[in-house]
Amino acid sequence: MDEIQAKIKVTIATAKEKLEGGNKRAAVRSMKKVKLYQVELNKVAAAIDTLKMQTMSIESSLNHMEVLKAMQEGSDAMKKT
Repeated sequence: MDEIQAKIKVTIATAKEKLEGGNKRAAVRSMKKVKLYQVELNKVAAAIDTLKMQTMSIESSLNHMEVLKAMQEGSDAMKKT
């Protein structure tokens, strides 16, 4: 994500330079690049959020498995006595 944010900053600076130099078309192209980088950044952020949610879900499932295992062991111990 940091790389994309760095590209956005550099591209914005480039757009400003081109606009100040009187090259409006090049500045617009640079800003369109910025828009694409921002879309890519949003996709990466969404993917990271999805991975975090999946990690939490897996951790929760592991906790449930441990609880069920403990309950089964307790049930087996009660049956033996």
